[in-house]
Amino acid sequence: MKVIKKINNNVALCLDGNQRELIAFGKGIGFKPIPYELTDLSVIERTYYGISPEYQGLLKEIPKEIFDVSGMLVDLATNSIDADFNRNLVITLADHINFAIDRYKKNIHIKPPYVGNLAYLHEAGYKVATQAVACINQRFGVRLPKEEAAAIALHLINAENSVARFPRRQHDDQRCHQPDRKAGEHHH
Repeated sequence: MKVIKKINNNVALCLDGNQRELIAFGKGIGFKPIPYELTDLSVIERTYYGISPEYQGLLKEIPKEIFDVSGMLVDLATNSIDADFNRNLVITLADHINFAIDRYKKNIHIKPPYVGNLAYLHEAGYKVATQAVACINQRFGVRLPKEEAAAIALHLINAENSVARFPRRQHDDQRCHQPDRKAGEHHH
C-alpha cells in the first residue's frame, strides 16, 4: 500500500494494490515523509474507500476516538439495518458526534427537530441511534439527551442508499422538476 498524502500523523490517503484510493487510520501512518510504501499493514486499524474529497478535511479536525466510535456505530447500523449506507457516513456521523459533544461541554442546548413517529417508522435505525447515544455518553463521559438519538437516526436514514420505500406519484415527480414560470416570461 502506498501512502500518498498525510492527513495527520495517524490518518493518510493511500493507494491500494489496485491503485484505488482509500483513507487509512493507523498509529504513525502519516508520520513518515510522503509518499512511501507501507509494508507493515498490521499498523492499519481501519480503512475507508470512496470517501469524498470534500469530507477529507474533517479528518484533521475530529479526534480519532470519535472516528473509532463512529466506525463502530456504522458497523452496528450496517449489521442491523437492511440498507446500504453512503460511504461518507462514518465522517458525517463523526462530525455530528463531535459537534454534539462540543455543544454538551459548552452547555449549548439545541431543540431537536420534530421527528414524529421516527421510532416507529424506522425502528431499526432508531434502536441503533439509541445505542449510539448510550455508547457516546459512556465513552466520552457526557450526558447527551435522549433526543440526540433522533438526530443520529436521521443521519442514518439520510445516508441510506436503498430504494425509496414508497413509490412516488407521477404528478409529484413532475412538480418537483418543472421550473416555476412567471407570467410574461418567454422560454426558448
